Amino acid sequence: ACRLLLDSGAPINVLDARGMTPLGWAARMNAASTVVLLLQRGASAVSCDTQGNSAVAIAQERGGSAEQAAIEQYLADETAAAVAKATPAPVETPEDTSGVTLDTPDVVPFLASLNIADDYEDLLDKEGINTPGDFLLYTIDELIEAGFKRAHARKIMATVQRHNTS
Repeated sequence: ACRLLLDSGAPINVLDARGMTPLGWAARMNAASTVVLLLQRGASAVSCDTQGNSAVAIAQERGGSAEQAAIEQYLADETAAAVAKATPAPVETPEDTSGVTLDTPDVVPFLASLNIADDYEDLLDKEGINTPGDFLLYTIDELIEAGFKRAHARKIMATVQRHNTS
């Protein structure tokens, strides 16, 4: 049934009315072949349900059988591979950021000075980020969650934190 749905173009990482992905349900139901099929077809091993549980966590919650242990291991391996693939190399902030100040009245020139050319104006407005100093209210993960690219969030925070301590 799952294969037919996927062949018909059903979305693979969709959340159902209970907030679960097909992969989460397969892990919960101890359906190893379905877990493998979904992952082979592109299901995200790192996506979570609306309760914040990944398929690995759901499989671990079920526990018990040898098949469930195999599912847990397979999901853990896929999750580790997905995280490793998605984690970019560390971004170095330019050493000379002496021209950048946190009290500049506008955050857009600050981002431009860091060679961040992406259009983040709507995101900045939504998050209430008006000056570079406003970034100090966030963690890197919170910026990423808000919509910043990981490399940009790291670069912004490294610069802001360096200038905040100098």
